[in-house]
Amino acid sequence: MESKPVEILLKPPKKKSHLPWIYSQLVGLIKLYAPTLAALEGASYGSLGLVFDLGEVYGISKLALELNSVPYILPSPKEVKKFGSGSGSATKLAMIAAAQKEGCVSAQNDICDAWHLARLARSVHEGTSVKATRASEEVVSNMLSKVVLPCL
Repeated sequence: MESKPVEILLKPPKKKSHLPWIYSQLVGLIKLYAPTLAALEGASYGSLGLVFDLGEVYGISKLALELNSVPYILPSPKEVKKFGSGSGSATKLAMIAAAQKEGCVSAQNDICDAWHLARLARSVHEGTSVKATRASEEVVSNMLSKVVLPCL
């Protein structure tokens, strides 16, 4: 299954609420690419920062997927790390190194995390890990029972 690279340059409008705009952009991408499975990294409950803003965007993302009949998975940050590097406690540098070893051309930790998340989604979609390691197979096996199916 050959996938096309996606470059998204998001420039939200200068309004008080970005949520309708974010929703419409996500729906546009869903309609353009017709995903058969999506992946959103689950919440990191120990994190600090803009948790309410992130929660709103997270909810909007899940709503867009649900209303457009796209099943999705919600692996925890530890599951993404375990899938990507073999260790649920991997450092950012270890995740970057693992992604680059597998072909990711970026050195940005967020991009490398997204690389691993996309490969995890592909593995769940195919029913077996694209990495063929024990750790990655364990994560894929766990995720197969946690696919969120749209209610509509």
